[in-house]
Amino acid sequence: MKRRKDSKALGRALFAIPVVVVVGLVVFGLASAISTQSGTLTVEAVSSGRYSPSVQLKVQVTVGNTTRTTPYNFSLPQGQYNVVFGNEDWYDAPPVHSVSLIGGKTAYVIGTYTPVVKAIQVTSSGFNATTVTAKHGVTPVVWVNEGSAVEVLVVTGIGRIPLEPSQNYTQVFASRGTVEFSILNTSFSGTISCV
Repeated sequence: MKRRKDSKALGRALFAIPVVVVVGLVVFGLASAISTQSGTLTVEAVSSGRYSPSVQLKVQVTVGNTTRTTPYNFSLPQGQYNVVFGNEDWYDAPPVHSVSLIGGKTAYVIGTYTPVVKAIQVTSSGFNATTVTAKHGVTPVVWVNEGSAVEVLVVTGIGRIPLEPSQNYTQVFASRGTVEFSILNTSFSGTISCV
């Protein structure tokens, strides 16, 4: 009787081995298919909205060995990728973004470009820069009172702006043209060329 029970147990074990092998192969096949499945990487570039409205930019972006203009969708095998944003006039480019792409999924990367600030120091002895070029609608021009007394800045089209020591005034000019600036009741002056 014991021999019969042992042979039944052995029969069940021998039957279970192929079932376990088949299940293992199915699981391995599914895992392999998922691991080689492509995903989508969507890349966009925008300008920082700190000084003016945020807008979408068309810039060069490189992922792996492929370079395209944003916005763009990359179809790539799952894995780890570096997204390198190209340079754009009047902006500081965002840092490299590292992204993990999972097969069958979509990952999003948005690079934020920050406008290059044009800073002008104001003191009782004048300005550190008297000729500045700025991109209209993009470039923030910042006057900073580096002196120890209140200085009154005069900007064409804006008027008089009193600046306490260490205080600043920022302006993004909306249109092309030349803007003049000066310190009230002095001969210190300068121009901004908005392109």
